[in-house]
Amino acid sequence: MSDHRIYHDIKRATTPTVHYPYKRARTSRPQPLVSALIGREIAGSRPSFSSGTRVDLLTPRFLPRQSKKMFEHDESLYCGQFSQDGEVFMSACKDFQVRLYDANSWRPIKSIHARHVSWAIIDVDHSPDKRWVIYSSWSNYVQLCNVHGDFQIHDALDFIPDAGRFCLFGIKFSPDSRMILGGASGGEMYLYDVDRKERTLRLDAHEDDVNSVCFLDNTGHLVATGSDDNLVKVWDTRLLDDSRTDPVGEFEGHFEGITHVSSKGDGRYLLSNSKDQTIKLWDLRSMHNPNEKRARSRSDRSRMRSYFMHSHQPSSRRRNPRDTSIMTYRGHAVYNTLIRAYFSPAFTTGQQYIYSGDSQGNLFIYDILTGTPALKTRAHRGIIRDLSWHPFRPEIVTTSWDCTVRSWNPTENKE
Repeated sequence: MSDHRIYHDIKRATTPTVHYPYKRARTSRPQPLVSALIGREIAGSRPSFSSGTRVDLLTPRFLPRQSKKMFEHDESLYCGQFSQDGEVFMSACKDFQVRLYDANSWRPIKSIHARHVSWAIIDVDHSPDKRWVIYSSWSNYVQLCNVHGDFQIHDALDFIPDAGRFCLFGIKFSPDSRMILGGASGGEMYLYDVDRKERTLRLDAHEDDVNSVCFLDNTGHLVATGSDDNLVKVWDTRLLDDSRTDPVGEFEGHFEGITHVSSKGDGRYLLSNSKDQTIKLWDLRSMHNPNEKRARSRSDRSRMRSYFMHSHQPSSRRRNPRDTSIMTYRGHAVYNTLIRAYFSPAFTTGQQYIYSGDSQGNLFIYDILTGTPALKTRAHRGIIRDLSWHPFRPEIVTTSWDCTVRSWNPTENKE
C-alpha cells in the first residue's frame, strides 16, 4: 500500500503540524485537546489547526461508538443520507415516505409521499445546490422534489426505457445539479437533463443489472457503474453518444455482483462493495482496456442462491488474475439487498476509513491503509442497507430493516 499515492495522501491529511508544548508520550492515547490548544497559542502564527492536526486530534477519540434511536417507523428503511453541506438528512422507508429533517435540530422539514412506487424506494440523492431531492423505484420515473419552499414540487422524470419492467437501482446528481446519472435493470446506463426535462443518453453498459453509479470528480465527466456482471466500468460522458458506447476502462476482481460503487471524489480512487462479501479499493490508473479478454467467470449459482436465502458465507481468499485492486476489505456480510459502502469524510477523518453496514446489522469502519476494522459493532437487529457519516461532525446515521434510524456518536477518552 505504501507504493500508492493514496497512502501518502492519507498520511499527509492525518499528520499533525501543530507545535505541542509538551512532548507527546509514546502511547496510543490521543493528544489531550487542552495541550493542543495551548500549543496552538504558543505557536502564535497559525489561527486555526491544519487539516492534519484536526484529524489527528479528533479521529482517535471521536470514532462514533455510542448510539441512540432517533426514529422508529412501521416499515423497513432502505435509504438514509446527509446532504453535502450536512444541513439536511433524508430517509426513505418502505411505507412510501421520503422524510427530510433539519440535521442540526432533527426537526422534520417535510414528508413526501412517494409516487409510482413498486415494492420500495430503491435509491435517493440530494442535489449539490441544495434545492432538490430525487428518488427511484421499480418505475420508468425518477421523482424530483423541492427541499424548501411554500409550494410542493413533485415532478416525474420519464427515462423512457425500452423494457417493460424497469428499475433504476442507482441514481446520482451531477456535481452541477443539472444532470441525473442512472443505473438500471437490464444493464443500462442513463443520463437525464434536469433543466430540459429529457433523457440525453441511454446505452447498454453491462451484461446484467447496473446496481450503482457515481461521479468520480467535480467535472461531472467521469462516472463509474457497478453491475451484477461482477464488473466496475468507468466512462467519460464526453465520449458517449448513439454511435460511441465504449467505457474508457474497467475493473475486474469481484467474484459476485457489485452492490455499490462510491468515489473518493478526487477522480482517482473509488471503491466497490460486492455480493462476494468484500469491498475493493481501485486506482483509475490500473484500469483494464475493455476490449481485452476477461478472465472472469459468471457468478456461481450456489452462491447467488445463498445471497437471496440469507446464508452468509465468508468471502473467498481466491484472487482473479486480472484483479488490480489496491486493497480488499473482508468481514462484513452482504446478502439479500444492495448494501452500501463509502469513504469517510475528509474534514474529520482525512478519508482514512471506509465504512459500511451489513446484512447482520453490523456497522463496520475499515482502516483504508491496513484493511482491518477500526470499529465493528452490532448496530441494529436488521439489515443496515444504507448509512451516512456527517461531513463535518463525528456522527454516523444508520438506517435499517429493523425499522429504526440510529445516530452514532463518540465516547471521548478521558484526558
